[in-house]
Amino acid sequence: MNRHADPATGRPEADLEAALGELPAGPLLLLLSGGLDSSALLHALAHSPQAGARGVSALHVDHALHPDSALWAEHCVRVAGSHGIEIRVVRVEIRDRAGLGLEAAARRARYAAVAEAMAPGSIALAAHHADDQAETVMLRLMRGAGPGALGGMRPLRALAPGWLARPWLALPRRAIRAYAERHRLEWLDDPSNAVPQQDRNFLRLDVMPRLESRWPDAVGRVGRSAALLRAASGHLARQVDEAAQACRGSAGTLRIEPLKQLDDFLLGEVVRAWLSQHQLPSPPSPVLARVRSELIESRPDSSARLAWRGAALRRYRDLLHIVVPSPAPDPGWECPWDGETPLALPAGLGTLVLAPPRRLPLVVRLRRGGERIVLGPNRPSQSVKHLLQQRGMPPWQRARLPLLWYGDALWAVGADLRAHAFDAWLERESARLLWQRSR
Repeated sequence: MNRHADPATGRPEADLEAALGELPAGPLLLLLSGGLDSSALLHALAHSPQAGARGVSALHVDHALHPDSALWAEHCVRVAGSHGIEIRVVRVEIRDRAGLGLEAAARRARYAAVAEAMAPGSIALAAHHADDQAETVMLRLMRGAGPGALGGMRPLRALAPGWLARPWLALPRRAIRAYAERHRLEWLDDPSNAVPQQDRNFLRLDVMPRLESRWPDAVGRVGRSAALLRAASGHLARQVDEAAQACRGSAGTLRIEPLKQLDDFLLGEVVRAWLSQHQLPSPPSPVLARVRSELIESRPDSSARLAWRGAALRRYRDLLHIVVPSPAPDPGWECPWDGETPLALPAGLGTLVLAPPRRLPLVVRLRRGGERIVLGPNRPSQSVKHLLQQRGMPPWQRARLPLLWYGDALWAVGADLRAHAFDAWLERESARLLWQRSR
C-alpha cells in the first residue's frame, strides 16, 4: 500500500480495489463519521466485489461533543442501511484528557472504541486522504517532530486485534469530492471544521491553499516526502533496536557505558524507545538534550535526576533507571498483620500475601534506618542497608520496601530478602510470601 496516485487523475474506485488486493485477509470494518470522505468510502465499498467477498460492516463513534451528535449517529445508521451494510454505534465519553488537547483526547477515545469493536483479524478502514496526510505532516513539523513522526500516517498498521488501513491515503480531497458529487451522495458537514482557530483547520483553510497557489502539487509533494521518511524511519528503528539491545541492563534499566558510545541523536532515540516500552511519555526535547550531560556523564555516585510530567530518569552506579512519580509513604507507618488476609500497603506500594494463608503475628513497617537481619543459621546479623547496596538497589527504592517483623526480629525485607528463621517457617508451612506490586 505504498502507491502515489496522480492528483489530477486519481480514481477512488481503482485505488480502493488496488488497496484491498494488498491487504491481509479478514473482514472489513468501515469507520463511518458521516462526513464527505467516509461517506464516499462507504459507497465505494458497497459497490466493490472484493469488499463484498470479504464482508463489510461499519462503526460510528459518537464523541458526544456536539449537540447534534445523536442526529449524526442516526444519519450514519440510515445511510449504512441504505447500502445494506450493518452498522454499530458506540458512544464514548471524554473525561480525563491526561494533558491532551480535545482533538487528541477524542482520537484516543475513538481508537480505543474501534479496537474494542473489532473482531480478531479484521481490518478497520479509515477514509484519510492525501490532504489529511499533508496536514498531519505539517502539524508535526510545527511541533518539532522527528523523522518517524514526519512520516505521517501509515497506509497500514497494526491495531489490536487486527489492522487499520487507509486505502485512499494517496488520493487528493478533490478526487473524493468529485466521486461523491458524481454519485450524488449525502454527507454531514461538521461546523467545527470551519473554525480557523484550530491548528488543523488553519492549515486546511489558510496555509495549504497558499502553498498550492505557488506549488500546485504541494499536497502530493508532502505525501512523497512523508513516504520517504517512513522508509528511512524503518531503517532507523532497526538501528535503534540494535543499540537498545546493546544497552539493556537488568530489571528494565539501561547500562551507562554503552550509552556513552552513542551519538546524541541515537542516544535520544534509544531513551524514547525505552520509555515507550514502559508505556511512559517521552521527555520534551530540551529535557532529552540534558540526558548525556546530567546523567550519562555524571559521577556514578551522583544523585542527579531529570524529571518531566509523568516520569523521571535517575542514574545509580552504572545503570540508568526510570522513576515513576508516586506518593511518598509515611516512614512512620506500621501495621499488624496476621497473614490470613492480604495486607494493602500505603502509598500504592501494593499488597502482601501469604499463600496459602497462614496465621502468624507479624508487624509490617517501612525502613527507618539501622535495621539488621540474620540470613543464615549461626551467622551474625547484617546491615540491611549494606545488603541492599550489594544487590544494587537504588536508594529511592529502598524507602519503599515493606519490612516484616516477628517480635523484635526482622524476618523479611520485601519478599526476597528473608531471615533464616522465616525461610524455615515458610518451608514447614509449605507457604510463600508474595509482594504484589502496583507497578
